[in-house]
Amino acid sequence: MASPLDRARQMLEFPGVVKKTAAEAMGVKSSAVSRILRGERKISAVEFERLQSFFRTIRGDGVEEPPAPGPSPNLALSPIYPARALLNGDWIIDLAAEPIQRALPPAPIRGLAEVYGFFAPDAAAWPRFKKDEIVWISPTEDPLPGDDVFVPTERRKGRSVQGEICELARPRDNSLWCRRFLTGELTELKGVGGRVLKVAARQS
Repeated sequence: MASPLDRARQMLEFPGVVKKTAAEAMGVKSSAVSRILRGERKISAVEFERLQSFFRTIRGDGVEEPPAPGPSPNLALSPIYPARALLNGDWIIDLAAEPIQRALPPAPIRGLAEVYGFFAPDAAAWPRFKKDEIVWISPTEDPLPGDDVFVPTERRKGRSVQGEICELARPRDNSLWCRRFLTGELTELKGVGGRVLKVAARQS
């Protein structure tokens, strides 16, 4: 018999369940839900009951348990777009191109709207990012200091986006600051329209 924690993970990983919304229903922060999914945090009886009620609302059928784990035709595949590297360390993601392929994102971000990925084109963001691993971007999630982010620095032809991968630092003087992975230096970035896109997951 599955434990309450195992059942909670199944509900949180069910397609259509948005982590941020589930966290609000449980009365916890999104980071707490992420830790539950990674097995780093227990779930209280009250939080579990709230999650069950939330899940019943999502399902709309009174079922408290998600179905047994396994492949489902309803799992949405997300696009993986072409990307290339520039000499200055920036990456260009071509959102106007046909996706190279479609894939199922890692469990914590399945079901999130507008998730897309690309293969890291070089080792400019080493050691945090390795060449050819999939970088998953979630434009609908708000990044927090300490999160890995993609900062668009230039709009290219069509929907191509040029930008830098870095760790979001705390704002200074109302400016956007990031820590570069390779050097560790803090750098002020002039993003396009102040947009910062959260790196929701990495996948080798």
